[in-house]
Amino acid sequence: MDKNYMNKFWHSSAHVLAYAVKNLFPNVKVAIGPAIENGFYYDFDNLEIKDEDLKRIEDEMKKIIKQKYFFTKKIISKEDALNIFESEPYKIELIKSIPFDEEISIYELNEFKDLCAGPHLEDISNIKAIKLLNIAGAYWKGNSNNKMLTRIYGISFPEKSQLKEHLEMLEEAKKRDHRLLGKTLDLFSMHPEAPGSVFWHHNGWILFNNVINYWRKAHRKYGFLEINTPQVMDKSLWEKSGHWQLYKENMFISKLHDKEYALKPMSCPGNILYYKENVHSYKEFPLRIAELGLVHRNELSGVLHGLMRVRQITQDDAHIYVTEELLENEIINIINMAFELFRKFGFENFDIEVGVRSEAKKDKYLGDDEGWNKAENALKNALEKMSLNYSVEEGEAKFYGPCIDIMIKDSLKRKWQCSTIQLDFNLPKRFDLEYVDKNGEKKVPIMLHRTLLGSLERFLGILIEHHAGVFPEWLSPIQVSIIPVNENHIEYSKKIFEFLEDNNIRAVLVSPVESLSKRLRNSIVQKIPYSFILGDEEVNENIISFRKYGDVKTEKIKLCDFKVKSLKV
Repeated sequence: MDKNYMNKFWHSSAHVLAYAVKNLFPNVKVAIGPAIENGFYYDFDNLEIKDEDLKRIEDEMKKIIKQKYFFTKKIISKEDALNIFESEPYKIELIKSIPFDEEISIYELNEFKDLCAGPHLEDISNIKAIKLLNIAGAYWKGNSNNKMLTRIYGISFPEKSQLKEHLEMLEEAKKRDHRLLGKTLDLFSMHPEAPGSVFWHHNGWILFNNVINYWRKAHRKYGFLEINTPQVMDKSLWEKSGHWQLYKENMFISKLHDKEYALKPMSCPGNILYYKENVHSYKEFPLRIAELGLVHRNELSGVLHGLMRVRQITQDDAHIYVTEELLENEIINIINMAFELFRKFGFENFDIEVGVRSEAKKDKYLGDDEGWNKAENALKNALEKMSLNYSVEEGEAKFYGPCIDIMIKDSLKRKWQCSTIQLDFNLPKRFDLEYVDKNGEKKVPIMLHRTLLGSLERFLGILIEHHAGVFPEWLSPIQVSIIPVNENHIEYSKKIFEFLEDNNIRAVLVSPVESLSKRLRNSIVQKIPYSFILGDEEVNENIISFRKYGDVKTEKIKLCDFKVKSLKV
């Protein structure tokens, strides 16, 4: 489905939702209703409903759609807009935030009027299938100091078959929910005493470190140096980087001895201080510096969600210093590395976006037009050299430079943005970074901010759901479950355990406290790749009987014939 068309489609559906709610609940106050990644929502005040009311609202939406109304756009003055929406306090607040001399666009759908920039479907009868999914609470403008509103989420499609497929995907997603699997597999827990921070259990910590171990192996292969920088740094550093002015609301700030400090939300300023420790030559470039930076971001409590949205983040970070001549090849190098990592973890399908500035909001970005144009073209040229398809997303650039975002598609065809390559002409100038070129002259390097897996916590959440907890064998926290049939087989089981441990295979020996069938069932529930069942025959013949996860048959072989290649990184 075309992304721009579906955004328009879902945004139009949100207006139909608001129209239906106003028909059924005339005293409701409407707030905002955007399209989101998968569907739409609308926020309402003075609306008390339950899940069973959704079907009634859905039916009202279908009645409106059958009328085949058309959206009509009108450009009006701010004064007229204030009059039209005089009974809608949230619309009035939005209107008052617009400069007085600006014209305002509204859309009419029969008798329903909404403040909106558009665009919309011309004919709402194109909405053939619609489903309201759930009700949630949401603060106005996402600010916990504002009133809590009622949010209704929905999804719609041009064809009924698309809705059926989507609802089936949602059912499958429930089964794969990383929070449920995290409990079943004893990976992690979350506690209100540390909101937005992960308590990793033994199995989860093994999984976490397996990811890190492969991350380190890949970074050594691609010529990165790994460093570590402090978590708490002085306000002056964040002012110089621009974060204090443009990112302060997302930072944890504290005072000590009348000075202000911040927990780092990003690793780039610390990386820059490391760079400035030495004089650099063009011969060192590209200089690739990686860090698994522990960063903190002050996310609103309402958006925290298991591993997917946390406040304490282990960020897969790197900063690369290059000359203009090396830039395109280095971008290609990063993209190739990203694809290699994702394929190792079992992801094969990718979408690519180039985030550029919003022309209407240039004042939100650091730097001049020349630098930005040069940076945006460099990213596009690298992708074109690789013959990769990409879309251009206006307004998705970072405040210091444009970016390439790589979206991975999971087994449910959901898209997740993990990798980002951000080109920065600005921070090197702000921090007076230099290198000596081949003529002995001092020049300012170009800086690439790069993350591949993104937040490791979030990536692990994606990984759990993608594999439904059945991880690649090399990654699984426990690779072999050793199950002696009874007490007589424990000594032999210990020898097998020691052999596996000596070969760096992660095994657990399950004592015969419970029945054999229950222990084997537990091994299956925990999705352990191999279960060794050891009884009289195995002891007498010095063999193993094993069952692979997902198989019903049991194989008997000599231990030395057990293939361990798939269990290695």
